Amino acid sequence: GTATMSGTITSTGNVTKQGGGTLVITNNSNTIPSWTLAGFAAGFQSQVAFSAPGAIGTGPITLNGGGLQPQAAMTLTNNIVLQAQGHGAPYAA
Repeated sequence: GTATMSGTITSTGNVTKQGGGTLVITNNSNTIPSWTLAGFAAGFQSQVAFSAPGAIGTGPITLNGGGLQPQAAMTLTNNIVLQAQGHGAPYAA
């Protein structure tokens, strides 16, 4: 499934997207120190979709059974950490 988050995300710690499905982030002014995208089972990937780099913050992103789904061409400055189940390529819908 897909869920959309339009509010501001402000965190002082790691934000985790767990389990299958896509989280669409529409606010491009979020404060997120780091992300973990976890959970890949039976072809359902945990994803975060976004349209600008500000939506996911500037901290490291750990892919452990999850992936990123940029909705436009962009350059990210985040460090990307691939764990055992992580996917190096962005997911294309």
